[in-house]
Amino acid sequence: MDTIAKTKNRPSAIMSKPVLMEVVKEYGLLLDSMPVIIKESGYKAIYLAKRLDMPITTFHHKKRKKTFTYPEVQRIIQMLNDDDELEDAYFREMAESRANDEVCSFESLMSV
Repeated sequence: MDTIAKTKNRPSAIMSKPVLMEVVKEYGLLLDSMPVIIKESGYKAIYLAKRLDMPITTFHHKKRKKTFTYPEVQRIIQMLNDDDELEDAYFREMAESRANDEVCSFESLMSV
């Protein structure tokens, strides 16, 4: 009974070594793919860095060297999968780009 209690929470007691190696390999592939995943997402690096509370230079370094931590990878993937967040970022960027556009009233538009 003591042996079961001691090994109950150990991953090696649940998974075999080949399975654990496969998990590590898959995580390594995910880390290696992060630069491409980030690029294909359409998010700007400055936005992701701010969301991670990370200086942009650190973000670029981690992206280039593929050294994001597990919690950082989780947050990035969560951000990329969160459609509402993507939509908010899109509309915020659109609003910022139109900040200097000339605005007219509906009445003046209809009088043309």
